Amino acid sequence: MEAKKKTISVLMFPWLAHGHTSPYLELVKKLANRNFHIYICSTPANLKYSIKKRDIEKYSQSIELVELHIPSLPNLPPHYHTTMAWLWSLINM
Repeated sequence: MEAKKKTISVLMFPWLAHGHTSPYLELVKKLANRNFHIYICSTPANLKYSIKKRDIEKYSQSIELVELHIPSLPNLPPHYHTTMAWLWSLINM
């Protein structure tokens, strides 16, 4: 009888900053190579700029992106849903 491989699912929720998502992705790839199934949860803006499409394609069986939708406010439009754009908006205040 063939043993069934057990898969552990993990939800990773990095801080909503470009510099935090990249190191998480390196950990995610290592976990994917060890038969983990990983969900990375972040805003669409952060996922778009932080995660390379080729990484997701390579690990498509093990990694899923989960978009966290934050309500838009007059002072917080969607393109500010990552800290990558905050610095410039604070300088112009």
